[in-house]
Amino acid sequence: MRAVITLLASLCVAVPCLSGDSLTPAGRWSGNAKFTSSVFGADDPVFFGEFDIRVDLTIYGDVAGSAPENQCVFTGKATPVSPGSSVAALALTVSGCANPGYNGRYEGRMTPTSSERANFQVTSVNFDRALAGAARRTSIASSLRR
Repeated sequence: MRAVITLLASLCVAVPCLSGDSLTPAGRWSGNAKFTSSVFGADDPVFFGEFDIRVDLTIYGDVAGSAPENQCVFTGKATPVSPGSSVAALALTVSGCANPGYNGRYEGRMTPTSSERANFQVTSVNFDRALAGAARRTSIASSLRR
């Protein structure tokens, strides 16, 4: 067992790893998420939805997840915001969504609040040609549980 822990610790020096303590964001998470969007600071009701999501983070920072009801698939990377931090910076690609307005590249954070709960928030900013180049800000936010 000690050899396995030593091996993991040495791998985490070479590759940024998510914390191995009880507040690690690594693991399987799920919860109900709000998908929202705004243009010119005003909420766009066409892009509002609440969907169950699942998010898996490995200690090496790989992220995979989904919102099955909306057919969204999440892939990307998580890195500690600072050495030894339990807060993970997220860089995700969301694709395959039934509402294509949710597809895109997102950045944000996952912040464990206990060993069983974490806050998840990612945001994408895209320039919408249909709206004369206006910025569309789309967010996915949830309080996840293990």
